[in-house]
Amino acid sequence: MSNGWVPSFKYEFAIEGIPAIAQVQDVGFDELGFKVIFWPTALAKEWMAHDRFRTGDAYAYGWLERRDAAYLMFSAAPINCRRSRIATIAAMTIDPLAYADRGNFRM
Repeated sequence: MSNGWVPSFKYEFAIEGIPAIAQVQDVGFDELGFKVIFWPTALAKEWMAHDRFRTGDAYAYGWLERRDAAYLMFSAAPINCRRSRIATIAAMTIDPLAYADRGNFRM
């Protein structure tokens, strides 16, 4: 688009019974940026781009490299979580269906 705005798409789902919202957006360079909020608040969709703890009890972000690699990437502190939810988040087992969940950082 000429004004530089790229639409994002939001999805509501649950993992192991935990409600979640994900936002996915094209961030250029054949990459998809994403944010995921667990135990979202009523205003989570409006605050996804701003204050992480206004959105829910746990917040993760990263991007998916699609051109040269096949894995999820993130920078420092990709996950923020309320202390009361750390054990639940840490105990989750999620097997990726198409991309590896770890790999070398690329720029």
